[in-house]
Amino acid sequence: MDSAYCNADSCANYGKTWVCPPGCGTLESCQNQISKYCTGIVLQSVSEIPASTDKLTKLQRLNREHNSRFLRLSDIVRRDGYSVLPLTTGGCIICETCTFPDIDCREPERRMHSLSAYGINVGELCKKAGLEYAFTEGIVYYTACLMLSHLG
Repeated sequence: MDSAYCNADSCANYGKTWVCPPGCGTLESCQNQISKYCTGIVLQSVSEIPASTDKLTKLQRLNREHNSRFLRLSDIVRRDGYSVLPLTTGGCIICETCTFPDIDCREPERRMHSLSAYGINVGELCKKAGLEYAFTEGIVYYTACLMLSHLG
Protein backbone atom coordinates (compact mmCIF):
# COMPACT_ATOMS: atom_id res chain seq x y z
CA MET A 1 0.00 0.00 0.00
CA ASP A 2 1.27 3.50 -0.85
CA SER A 3 1.36 6.34 1.61
CA ALA A 4 -1.32 8.97 1.08
CA TYR A 5 1.55 11.44 0.81
CA CYS A 6 3.85 9.45 -1.44
CA ASN A 7 2.61 7.98 -4.70
CA ALA A 8 3.42 7.73 -8.40
CA ASP A 9 1.15 10.65 -9.27
CA SER A 10 2.78 13.17 -6.93
CA CYS A 11 6.45 12.18 -6.67
CA ALA A 12 9.13 11.96 -9.33
CA ASN A 13 11.18 9.64 -7.08
CA TYR A 14 8.43 7.05 -6.72
CA GLY A 15 9.72 3.66 -7.89
CA LYS A 16 13.23 5.01 -8.48
CA THR A 17 15.01 4.89 -5.11
CA TRP A 18 15.43 2.76 -1.99
CA VAL A 19 13.89 5.52 0.14
CA CYS A 20 10.59 5.80 -1.76
CA PRO A 21 7.92 3.19 -2.42
CA PRO A 22 8.16 0.44 -3.36
CA GLY A 23 11.91 0.36 -2.50
CA CYS A 24 11.41 1.42 1.13
CA GLY A 25 8.81 -1.27 1.78
CA THR A 26 5.15 -1.02 2.62
CA LEU A 27 3.67 1.76 4.70
CA GLU A 28 3.11 -0.79 7.47
CA SER A 29 6.76 -1.92 7.45
CA CYS A 30 7.91 1.71 7.54
CA GLN A 31 5.65 2.49 10.48
CA ASN A 32 6.88 -0.65 12.27
CA GLN A 33 10.44 0.58 11.78
CA ILE A 34 9.60 3.99 13.29
CA SER A 35 8.03 2.31 16.34
CA LYS A 36 11.49 0.98 17.31
CA TYR A 37 12.66 4.50 18.19
CA CYS A 38 11.85 6.24 21.45
CA THR A 39 12.13 9.90 20.44
CA GLY A 40 12.76 12.23 17.55
CA ILE A 41 14.15 15.65 16.77
CA VAL A 42 12.45 17.77 14.12
CA LEU A 43 14.74 20.08 12.18
CA GLN A 44 13.93 22.67 9.57
CA SER A 45 15.77 24.86 7.08
CA VAL A 46 13.93 27.98 5.95
CA SER A 47 15.26 30.02 3.05
CA GLU A 48 14.16 32.95 0.97
CA ILE A 49 14.23 32.62 -2.78
CA PRO A 50 14.66 35.98 -4.52
CA ALA A 51 12.41 36.40 -7.56
CA SER A 52 15.43 37.17 -9.73
CA THR A 53 16.95 33.69 -9.34
CA ASP A 54 16.55 30.46 -11.29
CA LYS A 55 14.00 28.97 -8.89
CA LEU A 56 14.49 25.28 -9.70
CA THR A 57 18.29 25.48 -9.42
CA LYS A 58 18.02 27.40 -6.16
CA LEU A 59 15.50 24.90 -4.70
CA GLN A 60 17.73 21.96 -5.63
CA ARG A 61 20.79 23.64 -4.07
CA LEU A 62 18.92 24.53 -0.86
CA ASN A 63 17.52 20.99 -0.57
CA ARG A 64 21.00 19.54 -1.01
CA GLU A 65 22.41 21.90 1.66
CA HIS A 66 19.60 21.02 4.08
CA ASN A 67 20.09 17.27 3.59
CA SER A 68 23.90 17.57 3.77
CA ARG A 69 23.63 19.24 7.20
CA PHE A 70 21.08 16.63 8.27
CA LEU A 71 23.34 13.78 7.15
CA ARG A 72 26.28 15.23 9.12
CA LEU A 73 24.10 15.53 12.23
CA SER A 74 22.83 11.96 11.79
CA ASP A 75 26.41 10.67 11.52
CA ILE A 76 27.49 12.57 14.66
CA VAL A 77 24.54 11.29 16.71
CA ARG A 78 25.17 7.74 15.47
CA ARG A 79 28.83 7.99 16.56
CA ASP A 80 27.63 9.15 20.00
CA GLY A 81 25.97 5.76 20.54
CA TYR A 82 22.47 6.17 19.19
CA SER A 83 20.55 4.16 16.67
CA VAL A 84 19.11 6.67 14.23
CA LEU A 85 16.50 6.70 11.51
CA PRO A 86 16.94 9.82 9.38
CA LEU A 87 13.69 10.94 7.75
CA THR A 88 13.70 13.93 5.40
CA THR A 89 12.17 15.68 2.44
CA GLY A 90 13.71 15.82 -0.98
CA GLY A 91 15.36 12.42 -1.08
CA CYS A 92 18.58 10.77 -0.03
CA ILE A 93 21.78 12.50 -1.15
CA ILE A 94 24.42 9.99 -0.12
CA CYS A 95 25.01 8.44 -3.54
CA GLU A 96 25.19 10.28 -6.85
CA THR A 97 22.77 7.72 -8.30
CA CYS A 98 20.60 5.23 -6.46
CA THR A 99 21.18 1.54 -7.16
CA PHE A 100 17.43 0.76 -6.98
CA PRO A 101 16.24 -1.81 -8.02
CA ASP A 102 19.27 -3.61 -9.45
CA ILE A 103 21.71 -3.63 -6.52
CA ASP A 104 21.21 -3.39 -2.75
CA CYS A 105 21.63 0.07 -1.22
CA ARG A 106 25.31 0.97 -0.80
CA GLU A 107 24.68 2.76 2.55
CA PRO A 108 21.62 1.14 4.18
CA GLU A 109 22.56 2.32 7.70
CA ARG A 110 23.03 5.94 6.60
CA ARG A 111 20.37 6.39 3.93
CA MET A 112 17.95 9.21 4.43
CA HIS A 113 14.38 7.98 4.21
CA SER A 114 11.38 9.91 2.93
CA LEU A 115 9.05 11.36 5.57
CA SER A 116 6.15 10.95 3.15
CA ALA A 117 6.96 7.32 2.40
CA TYR A 118 6.70 6.64 6.14
CA GLY A 119 3.19 8.09 6.17
CA ILE A 120 4.19 11.33 7.89
CA ASN A 121 2.28 14.47 6.99
CA VAL A 122 5.07 17.06 7.08
CA GLY A 123 2.69 19.97 7.71
CA GLU A 124 1.18 18.20 10.75
CA LEU A 125 4.65 17.23 12.01
CA CYS A 126 5.76 20.87 11.86
CA LYS A 127 2.58 22.04 13.57
CA LYS A 128 3.13 19.59 16.45
CA ALA A 129 6.76 20.73 16.72
CA GLY A 130 5.75 24.41 16.78
CA LEU A 131 7.39 25.10 13.42
CA GLU A 132 5.95 27.02 10.53
CA TYR A 133 5.35 25.15 7.31
CA ALA A 134 3.73 26.70 4.27
CA PHE A 135 3.88 26.85 0.52
CA THR A 136 4.47 30.52 -0.15
CA GLU A 137 6.07 32.45 -2.96
CA GLY A 138 9.66 33.31 -2.15
CA ILE A 139 10.14 31.06 0.92
CA VAL A 140 10.94 27.35 1.10
CA TYR A 141 10.73 25.08 4.15
CA TYR A 142 12.76 21.85 4.20
CA THR A 143 11.97 19.57 7.13
CA ALA A 144 13.67 16.50 8.60
CA CYS A 145 13.13 14.29 11.62
CA LEU A 146 15.89 12.30 13.28
CA MET A 147 14.41 9.33 15.13
CA LEU A 148 16.62 8.20 18.04
CA SER A 149 17.10 5.25 20.31
CA HIS A 150 20.10 4.77 22.61
CA LEU A 151 22.10 1.63 21.90
CA GLY A 152 23.30 1.06 25.42
